[in-house]
Amino acid sequence: MVLLIPANQSHEFIHGALSDLIRQKNFRLGQIIQPDKTEPLSALLDTWKISPVPTSLNELICHTDCPEITLLDGRQLATEPIQSWLRFVERWSDQVRQLDGIERSLCLCVNAEMIPKPPTSDVKLSVRWWWRTSSALETQLYCRGRNMNHTPLAIWREYLLPSIVAGDLSLIDPLWDIIVQPIDATTHQLRHIGQSRGWTIHCPTWKHILSKASPQKLAFFTENSPPPRWRPLWDNGALCFTPEYGLEIHPAAIALLDRHPDLEQRIWRGQAALLLPFLDSIRLDLCRRLTQRFSPTWALSWAQPADYQELERVKKSVFAVQWGHMVKALYNASHNYQLRQEKQLATVAQKIRNELAHYRPICFADFTTLWEMRAAFEQKGTTV
Repeated sequence: MVLLIPANQSHEFIHGALSDLIRQKNFRLGQIIQPDKTEPLSALLDTWKISPVPTSLNELICHTDCPEITLLDGRQLATEPIQSWLRFVERWSDQVRQLDGIERSLCLCVNAEMIPKPPTSDVKLSVRWWWRTSSALETQLYCRGRNMNHTPLAIWREYLLPSIVAGDLSLIDPLWDIIVQPIDATTHQLRHIGQSRGWTIHCPTWKHILSKASPQKLAFFTENSPPPRWRPLWDNGALCFTPEYGLEIHPAAIALLDRHPDLEQRIWRGQAALLLPFLDSIRLDLCRRLTQRFSPTWALSWAQPADYQELERVKKSVFAVQWGHMVKALYNASHNYQLRQEKQLATVAQKIRNELAHYRPICFADFTTLWEMRAAFEQKGTTV
């Protein structure tokens, strides 16, 4: 097998991920070998020091000391040695298929940029492309594991960071504290990360590619290899994939390319996943509390919905009251009802809901305010 690796990937992370996967399948993993200009068969024999020395590739594969799986870290190889090792891996795979009951595999890891036109997978040679292994869900669990406290800050990180980093866990630490600051601070940090990865030089090429199209979502991506038009970004680690969001440009590349609406959209979608259910639970609790105190008649006696369809829904159920109607009703209610806390909570919730409904992210301070007001509202309910 040949594994094509984009640039700026951690050697230790890739080795660790592959080693864990191999061991989970109960295969015997040999030591990681770094190929050089030496003839491939001689290089393996020198590393394994098998005795007696096999005289052919067939004898080596069948030898009991030959590991079931061997990782070949060829990311330091030049183009010519890579071609030699590619041919050798293909010969190896072809030889193994001719042997019954023998499971021996070589996995050659090489930098994709060294093979502009990689071979295609066939029965003799499997070619795979390395994508980051962390989904948005796994990133969320990682954030939760770092901070198990149920606080606004912990929850904010748990929803926003997975939406931003696109599976790149190396971004978690640099963004861990900045995520509560204005978006400009996140953009600045991501731009710095992109510069440190040497991506600035690629920006003109990437801008030209992105001027014609943007990466499509999961429904349009079914192959392991990146779509040809996106190879220049993938080769440098600037094209990401997660099951939740599909193909996306790396956030550090987004910052370098000054694609601010794209970064805002990723922040917004993390906030939307967190806040829209939270806001709706507040709306339902307000409906329930007001109905308990004033009967269902409050919904239409204090104010009327502006929309006819909404009016018909409210007639059927008081829980159909929406934010605009609720705020209007609360402010029309008699001052004797002492609804100051409900008015404040509904007003803040409506404002945040309207921002999110128009695809505008909110700030952490607004979320904290909403969280605290909801907590105070619940506390009041337990003492009534």
